[in-house]
Amino acid sequence: MNIIIRKKEEEVRGDRVSTRRQRCASSVLCRATGIAIFAIAGCAYDPAEETKDITGMHIKQMSVMEVSDEIAIVQNMAHIDKLILHKGASIKTHGQDVTLRIGELISEDAIINTTPNPEVSLAGEAGTSGGYLKIYAAKAQGKLHIISSGQDGAKGKTGAKGLSGNKGGQGHNAETKRECVFPWSLAPNDTGRPEPEPRCSWENLCHRAPGNGGQGHGGHQGHPGTPGLDGGDSAMVLVDVADPSNFKVTYEVRVGTGGLGGLGGEGGDGGPGGDPGHGNNVCGHASAGPIGPKGPQGASGKRGSEGSEKPLCLRLGNLEVGDCNEFEDLTRGGAP
Repeated sequence: MNIIIRKKEEEVRGDRVSTRRQRCASSVLCRATGIAIFAIAGCAYDPAEETKDITGMHIKQMSVMEVSDEIAIVQNMAHIDKLILHKGASIKTHGQDVTLRIGELISEDAIINTTPNPEVSLAGEAGTSGGYLKIYAAKAQGKLHIISSGQDGAKGKTGAKGLSGNKGGQGHNAETKRECVFPWSLAPNDTGRPEPEPRCSWENLCHRAPGNGGQGHGGHQGHPGTPGLDGGDSAMVLVDVADPSNFKVTYEVRVGTGGLGGLGGEGGDGGPGGDPGHGNNVCGHASAGPIGPKGPQGASGKRGSEGSEKPLCLRLGNLEVGDCNEFEDLTRGGAP
């Protein structure tokens, strides 16, 4: 990243500026504290490996500021005499409210993007809006592209698991009966006379075998997932340039998309098989019933709602485009 700032006599203060190397002119004081840089006269910031963040920069009066790649500006900048955005430069406001007051803006097809950071909200949170972006310039030239974007909503939570099924029914018990086996017939005996009484062999016989246990009942359906979280609104954007000679602004509006609904919960476990009926040595023994089927998965939650498009106004000279009546603080470009 490369930022070049040239100052007159007023102080430049940044309360979160991160850099590993700085180079300054011989008559310049440039001190890096890890979170702040104080400069008088001119100071050039070398490209460094980490991403630069000039979050919270407070500017009383800046002569020239040049940006050649990506920086974050998330607070107002009181006044810049000249802001030069070279080709490939990108300013990210991370969804914060930012006002830039510029004497002269030169943009070589640069981008200003309001998308919050991160682009998708944290778990369980709705997307935040893109904040507002207000650019006042006395004069502008070149081409600037503005992305007015809200944050996407988070995905809903997965539903709870369904309840387990009930136990299957118990099988019927075995039944035995004492019965006469091989009764003697009333056939004549050796004497030719019938027996006076039949002779029986009494035994316990199986009248009904024990039944197996019934199958367990199916598990209950899983609980539905929670709805996805709503997406954030786009940013409110105002670009007010008094003299827009040879200046072109393009823009795109992206509302935050609603998060996907949470997945339905897992179906409950099938109930255990029923106990077997009581058996015995005569009728044998039965088996427990099979486990019931698993319950169906729960329904997915509904997707969250999209964010809303917030007003956008381009006031370039005498030309007004968009919802300029929504902005009460239209001030001809530059510092009021």
